[in-house]
Amino acid sequence: MALSHSERKLGVPKTLTDAILVVRLLEERYLWVDSLCIIQDDEAMKYHQINNMASIFANASITIISRQGDDANYGLRGLSEICQPRNIYQDLFKLGNS
Repeated sequence: MALSHSERKLGVPKTLTDAILVVRLLEERYLWVDSLCIIQDDEAMKYHQINNMASIFANASITIISRQGDDANYGLRGLSEICQPRNIYQDLFKLGNS
């Protein structure tokens, strides 16, 4: 992995660093990061690559989604010994008597 030993030196965001740790933990070899793998400054190429996302996701072993946080430095949450605990609060709605 190109970023495997240089996350801190390159200023890689915490969420990406956590995702790299998850990939290592699962003993997977590759990590697809949309913002790095999709060419961002060529609109035609970006459009083409985004249209191929279905096949990229279809061939994925797992999909990591970062739901919380305001930016890429928030990190992933809830993975023991890797990340900070989750702090998601769910609203509960009563339906009838249950």
